[in-house]
Amino acid sequence: MEAIIVAATRVLEREGLERLTTTRIAEVAGVSVGSLYQYFPNREAIVGAIIDRQLDTMLRAFRELVTTFAGLALEQCVTSVLFGLLEVARLHEKLHAPLFEEMSAARRSEQHQRALDAYVDIVAATLATRRDVTLACPRAAANLIVHAGDGVIRSLVLTTDVATANVLVREAVRMIMRYLTPAPS
Repeated sequence: MEAIIVAATRVLEREGLERLTTTRIAEVAGVSVGSLYQYFPNREAIVGAIIDRQLDTMLRAFRELVTTFAGLALEQCVTSVLFGLLEVARLHEKLHAPLFEEMSAARRSEQHQRALDAYVDIVAATLATRRDVTLACPRAAANLIVHAGDGVIRSLVLTTDVATANVLVREAVRMIMRYLTPAPS
């Protein structure tokens, strides 16, 4: 099973979505198509497994980044976490755009929503413990931040230009900071 997922990931990154067929995946994995079908009923199931793996990887990285940078000043923390996520995403940047395209086809929108809910839980818990943030409802704020961030991530997925990606992350930091910190009176 692992060899099939790894092979499918390689095909997707190197050859693109149009070459991602069960025949090609089996060839790269070094297994017969029949063996592939013992583990996955179709191509969509394989894509779903890749999506699940990427969602888990990004969520795990987010948890680690939040923990690592929690003690920093708010803006520095937000900046470090977002740039850290961007760095993790760049490890498999050729995967993200096709996976977003295939997410609904692979019936992974529920898994994506569960991942977003987990991000909300992490952000809400973090906001609730920060002394430099005063919010009436940290969970509502976390929900807004995570869902706005999901839009930023979708934009980042579509750009391969590092400078543009860096600008998008910096603008996301500005947006979050303006939301979380009151304007001076």
